[in-house]
Amino acid sequence: AKSFNAIIGNLEANIAELERTKETLHQVLTKVGNALASMEDLDSLMRLTLETAIEALNATSGVICSLTEEGAFKVETSVTPHPMSDEQILEDIGFHLEYVRKEENLSMMSRVDNEAPVSGKPFAAPVVCSPLIFRGRIGGAICLAGKKSGPNFDEGELNIIRNLSSQIAVSFENMRLNEDRE
Repeated sequence: AKSFNAIIGNLEANIAELERTKETLHQVLTKVGNALASMEDLDSLMRLTLETAIEALNATSGVICSLTEEGAFKVETSVTPHPMSDEQILEDIGFHLEYVRKEENLSMMSRVDNEAPVSGKPFAAPVVCSPLIFRGRIGGAICLAGKKSGPNFDEGELNIIRNLSSQIAVSFENMRLNEDRE
């Protein structure tokens, strides 16, 4: 009976976590959708999107980078606990950006159990970096780092960042096309 109760308790906890993940995803996508409908400034849109993602996933830092025609990553917007130059940010997350470019897939570095967060390093583990892919072409990446709660990003949060990066890629491409048209 005790093991049955333990199983039921685990199932209830898993269901509650799925509900929280669903609610978080809904909140993030609603905020981004509202921003897309009302904003015309790409820089403001990127900043709002990044701030929303950081808040929703309890991260401490984040960056959205574009990929230039020359093939270099460029910081478009960033949020960090203390000021950092674009060069410092690119140096800190360079490994992740190169992985994302090469593999066109999520890059993640977890924090080891009981490992203390690295003070003064906004892009220390845990880090998750997701490519911004539109029509089979990578146009940049969104990276989030640090956790205000829990040691690492969980599977629900990784799904949120994957979905969000797809929407960001489409939205940013649409915004760029509109800017080019004007």
